[in-house]
Amino acid sequence: MQKIMNIDQELTELNIELQKNPNNLQAKKAKAVLLNNKSLVLSKEDKHEEALKLIKQAVQLDPSNVGLLNNQAIFLSKMAKYNEAIESINKSLELEPKNETALEILSVNLNNQFTLDVEKGLNQEALKKINRAIELRPKEIIFHCNKASILNKMSRYTEALGAADKALSLDQNNSNAKHIKSVILNQLALEDSDNEKYEDALKKINEAILLRPNEIGHYINKGSFLINLNRNDEAAKCAEKALELDKDNKDAKKIKEIIQNRK
Repeated sequence: MQKIMNIDQELTELNIELQKNPNNLQAKKAKAVLLNNKSLVLSKEDKHEEALKLIKQAVQLDPSNVGLLNNQAIFLSKMAKYNEAIESINKSLELEPKNETALEILSVNLNNQFTLDVEKGLNQEALKKINRAIELRPKEIIFHCNKASILNKMSRYTEALGAADKALSLDQNNSNAKHIKSVILNQLALEDSDNEKYEDALKKINEAILLRPNEIGHYINKGSFLINLNRNDEAAKCAEKALELDKDNKDAKKIKEIIQNRK
């Protein structure tokens, strides 16, 4: 509170000066700094609306100040106004294209807006944003995972697999990347199965199982592929494994029933 009071006192003095000389550039920049400082205090108190108002005033006073534009983007991001944050950061990068802080803030907001776009079904827009985020921070695993996820959602499975592999090349034990890759492999396996390419489907589902050995659906699908290859004993083992994970699983019981009827 005392800090804000001190800032307010300095602002009062600067306002008097600016009333006398509205074009005093030094006073404008000094006021912008004080407004920025006050906005930071308010933001720490979770008063984001008030902080945003002040930082916007600061930017108006000193529009070429990269730090102010960066802070404006941060406050906008805290309020989930990601597109506006991106606009603010783009202005910052026009002034300093290699500003590391701005580039990091931009990549984070692109990823955040990606999530909102996906929720709204704006898949193409989401893909553009995550691609741009990857350009900015190519070693950020979550970005590659998100790209794999949206490509999978768009049924672009081969591209999705490439994105998941990129994530795993950065961290081979990343659970999120392993999960997404297993989902994609499962989808590709089902496509192969639909085209009666059961051996190819089997290779993919085996790889998916290695990534996620407790995924019941993978064993169900593997069992189905094996039935189509007349490898009933192996299919029965898949059904048993699925039932170990879920003793009441109807699909696993169905596979056992099919195998029993073939005897």
